[in-house]
Amino acid sequence: MGKFTITQSPVSKNLFLYPEDNGCVNECFPIGDMPNWRCVDDLQDALEPESTYVWMDGASTISELYAMENHTTETGTINYVKAHCRAKSDVYAPHVDAVYKVTVAENSDCSLFAVSGNMPICTGYGLFEYAWVENPWTDTDWTWDEVDALQAGFECSSPSVVVSPFPMLPTNGGDRTDITNVTTGYEHWEAVKTEKPYSEVFESGTAWQYDLYDFIQATNDPLTYSDATRGSLFHDNYMFACSLADGLYIHKLNADNKFEFILRQNDGKQYQDITTDGTYYYVATNVGVFVYTFDGTTLTEITNTAVVGFPWVIYYSNGYIYLGDSANLKVYSFNGTTLTLIDTQAVSGNIYGIYHDDTYVYACTRNGIIYAIEFDGLTLNILDSDNKAGLLGEFLYDVNGNGTYIYTAAMTDGIYAYSFDGITLTYLAEVDDGGTYKSIACYDGYVVAAIDWANDELRAYTFDGVAFSALITTYTYGVNAHNMWRVRYTDGFLVSDWTSMYLLTFLGALFSVVTSTAEDNTPAYLDDNIASVTIIAKMGKDPSAVDQADIRGCFTIKTGGVEFDTSANYYTLESKQRYYAHTYAENPNTLAAWTLAEVQALQAGIGLYGNGTSYATCSRCYIVLGATTSVSPKIKTCQTYLKVNYSPDDTVCQMPKPQLISTNHDRNVNMLNFWNGEREVYDVNRSGKSMVLTGGITDGSPDVTDACAQIICVRNMAREGTVVRISGLNPVYFNGYYRINSFGWNKVSEKPEDYDWILELESAS
Repeated sequence: MGKFTITQSPVSKNLFLYPEDNGCVNECFPIGDMPNWRCVDDLQDALEPESTYVWMDGASTISELYAMENHTTETGTINYVKAHCRAKSDVYAPHVDAVYKVTVAENSDCSLFAVSGNMPICTGYGLFEYAWVENPWTDTDWTWDEVDALQAGFECSSPSVVVSPFPMLPTNGGDRTDITNVTTGYEHWEAVKTEKPYSEVFESGTAWQYDLYDFIQATNDPLTYSDATRGSLFHDNYMFACSLADGLYIHKLNADNKFEFILRQNDGKQYQDITTDGTYYYVATNVGVFVYTFDGTTLTEITNTAVVGFPWVIYYSNGYIYLGDSANLKVYSFNGTTLTLIDTQAVSGNIYGIYHDDTYVYACTRNGIIYAIEFDGLTLNILDSDNKAGLLGEFLYDVNGNGTYIYTAAMTDGIYAYSFDGITLTYLAEVDDGGTYKSIACYDGYVVAAIDWANDELRAYTFDGVAFSALITTYTYGVNAHNMWRVRYTDGFLVSDWTSMYLLTFLGALFSVVTSTAEDNTPAYLDDNIASVTIIAKMGKDPSAVDQADIRGCFTIKTGGVEFDTSANYYTLESKQRYYAHTYAENPNTLAAWTLAEVQALQAGIGLYGNGTSYATCSRCYIVLGATTSVSPKIKTCQTYLKVNYSPDDTVCQMPKPQLISTNHDRNVNMLNFWNGEREVYDVNRSGKSMVLTGGITDGSPDVTDACAQIICVRNMAREGTVVRISGLNPVYFNGYYRINSFGWNKVSEKPEDYDWILELESAS
């Protein structure tokens, strides 16, 4: 009977390839997940740029490359390879002089680069892209092996620019809040910070009343830790810090990478440590374990349970809360309402470190003992222990797992490494470079130690199972500070304390401080080159007041302990609120140019004057700092990927020659209407030039090895939708180019597989 052939050239397709490892050069700093490639591996249609990114802020050009995924089953001709990066400049310092180029490299030693031309960068995230139609190193068509060898990324630099102005909203109430009335539910400074929902302060008295507001507030003032922080946690962009004497502090990491103070809970409890399951926060205190929720504003207590013995450390893992106190390891469950004590295991000495590797629990004590413990959901059982004769000191915090190894800080003896096979704890090695090793954090093959020494510092090591290797970099907090306590690794960052909480990153080459609670919320890049301070307020009068009512507004400022106001040159307020402004080109207290220290201590606000029955009102107040600061703004990149556009290989389906070929339109309509099998319609016959083929296909018949596969082959062509070429029909004028309008099939028998089929075509010529 013979066969005829259906051939289709599919339309071009796009394949997206994403980072799966760091490339041969990574000179940016990561924010968010670690390492660098995890900060930019979002899918091409995912637009959450501020959650993770890498950044730089130098005038020298730096490079960033990532190893990309390989293609898998795709075949065909590659039309072009396009690299994409999503990036922006810092909002405080827009400029057009930055260098940003999209880059690809072909080999692991970074000797083969191909870069785009320079692309303009702005303060909003933009998508930078560049396509290479041919391989730039061979000037020939791309091959799939060459694509698989590609690394993709960018080059950038940030030349110095002049930035101005810096608008700032109130952050707290100042020394004077004498204006009589404020919208219910708001503090005075909150009422003039936002107009949504509508809020205001207002005054009906016939005398000047003033409000002052803070604008640049030190985020830990007056929140200096009088007792060193104990347990700390960075989670979901919030820093939680426990202090025995000062309570629990919560700060938020904002878009400027500054900590904003949220709240301080100081209710007489000694806050020792904190952990989370992602929904609830579990806090160890001197009076027991407390469970909270936190919504970004309010810390709400859910429940608590008293504990006999002082709790030192609390740890969450796999649905259970582990608590270490002065003589026991305890394990709890929590069902959203109630904490339930499951079991208690006595140990020797205060527990200062707990770690769970998803199989075993490890605990270490002030007495110098490390324990390996089994927990089956009901019972804690000590499997083995090792006593280092008291060398695990009072300030030991962490026992962390890294691969198959367990590490513990050993005070004046450095760090110990162990392995555990389920039966025996085996001591492997130790490292001691001087100082007191109070705490360690382990991640991505690094062991980072917090060391109390002549210079409090962080040190980093790697361990190969036999010996520790010290990395050449350290981070020093301050000479003779002796306040180093703990270091943790949470949510992609190192969290450490030195009278204040520090948030750092480390990738094996450099410790980088992201921010600290010791910093304030002074805008990035602002320095002593301050040209002016302008107060802006939206003020008006009671709408019910007559037009001639003497209702007034003015500005006030406090600097150097002295207040200055503009009441002598007041504004007569109108019924409808509008904006007013007053600029201080110099400090009125010194009659000289503003300094950064003066601006950081500045309080500013408004004065209102009513007429006894009708009020003056203000719904907005902020300051604008004029500056002439020369900086290198941050450049942030949040996304990198490759798009490979290719034309797949031709698809070929072969079917037994049809039993019937019809080009009679009326007859075709009847055949299709009375077809009694499965039939899919893909298009409507528009030209009337239709051709209908009917036939059958049976497994085992000449030249047919898989009837079902050929049916599916034609069906997939129809769904692809592009033109097909028919060949092998007789007479030859039936051959040609067509679109598939519908395809039907009817399974006649199972063994052998036997199908009737009907194929409706429309001329594409």
